[in-house]
Amino acid sequence: MKKMIALVMGLLMLFAVTTNALAYGTGTYSIGTSSTTTFMDGCPNSTYYNTGSDWMIEIACGNVSPTHRLVMKIQSGANTASSVWVYSTDSGKYHPYKVAYQSPGHLVRVWGRLDNRDSGYLEAAGAFYY
Repeated sequence: MKKMIALVMGLLMLFAVTTNALAYGTGTYSIGTSSTTTFMDGCPNSTYYNTGSDWMIEIACGNVSPTHRLVMKIQSGANTASSVWVYSTDSGKYHPYKVAYQSPGHLVRVWGRLDNRDSGYLEAAGAFYY
């Protein structure tokens, strides 16, 4: 009986995670820069259109750490579509777009730079859920 309950619970969790992931568009980003002032387009030539009111990135590879922080934001054309976030590790959290960009259909891209307290070359890449 315990095994059956564990199996059902596992399937429910898998379904919930899969359903949540399907609600978002999925793309990729890649940032490599040593600039602490100029944001770099991490999704050049992409055509990602937001599907909802929030977004998330995963830092799958790179050298992001507490002494090598990624400062990033979401841009829609020339406009900033999100707050600026600082990552020292992968957070796995969804963040809201600014109010004007919370309806679906806006072109969105990840932009990033090295935190101005750090130095060296920053690399970060992974999935972008928009």
